[in-house]
Amino acid sequence: MNTFDKEHWDVARIFLAYLAFLGNSTKVGIALKMPAEVVEVLAAKEDWPTKLRAYQALRHDERRNSTDLTISRVVTRIQACHLRVLINQFLNRAYRFTDEESLLDWLSPRNPRTNKPKFEPRILIDMVRALNVASRILDRTCEETPVHEPEAYTKEELASLRAAISRAMRRLDQLPGMDSVAAVEESLALWGRRHDGFPDYDPVI
Repeated sequence: MNTFDKEHWDVARIFLAYLAFLGNSTKVGIALKMPAEVVEVLAAKEDWPTKLRAYQALRHDERRNSTDLTISRVVTRIQACHLRVLINQFLNRAYRFTDEESLLDWLSPRNPRTNKPKFEPRILIDMVRALNVASRILDRTCEETPVHEPEAYTKEELASLRAAISRAMRRLDQLPGMDSVAAVEESLALWGRRHDGFPDYDPVI
């Protein structure tokens, strides 16, 4: 069997994970329990890095046709859905704490230099900002958008989404009992079972 033959893999699922991890092949491999090298080869064959950059373009390009712009909006929505799952996992874990002291302990990861716990309020700030970004984008997809509209998201929104995803995953990895890769695995499982929250689309256009 040719390990790198895309016929042997669920390419659509791999691409969804690729979107969720902003192109990090190592995390995709861990989440999907497959060699990261296979992810990298598939990404190269399908030109995913270029497509990801194009779909996340920070400015309107007159050369981009309506199909590309539609795909760009779909990719943005998918990433916002993944981000929402990360935030929900954070909130679900936070709700389990029955007293302030244990919650504060949880939000006090060990400092890598001193190995001592230190309260990190920016964890809360980053997750609240991420919730705001995801909610704003998903709320906009519920509104009717004229077909002729060239671009549904602004430069600031797209930049904020990427930053929010990156920070949310980093914050989850700081917290005891949390894992950004496991969180995305759950998001992918939700998509695989019912496609809830995700529009139908061809991921390798």
